[in-house]
Order: sequence, then C-alpha cells, then structure tokens
Amino acid sequence: MSRVIKYGVISLILLLAVVFFKFSSVYMADSVDSLPTGWNTGC
Repeated sequence: MSRVIKYGVISLILLLAVVFFKFSSVYMADSVDSLPTGWNTGC
C-alpha cells in the first residue's frame, strides 16, 4: 500500500509542477515573447 501512496505523491508533485510552469509562463508572457519561438514551443 505504501508503494501506491508513494506513486500518488509523485504524480501529485508532477501535476503541481506542470500547473506552476503554466501559470509562470502566463505571468512571464512578455519575456517569453521576446525569446525564440523554438524555445517557447519546446521543439
């Protein structure tokens, strides 16, 4: 059961990290627009 809890915590942390990066990219839209589009799209 501890393994399931551990995977749940890891997935929750990853989800929070993705949400944080999405919000941070929205707040830093001005600086992101000045960067190359290749870095912005992640390609």
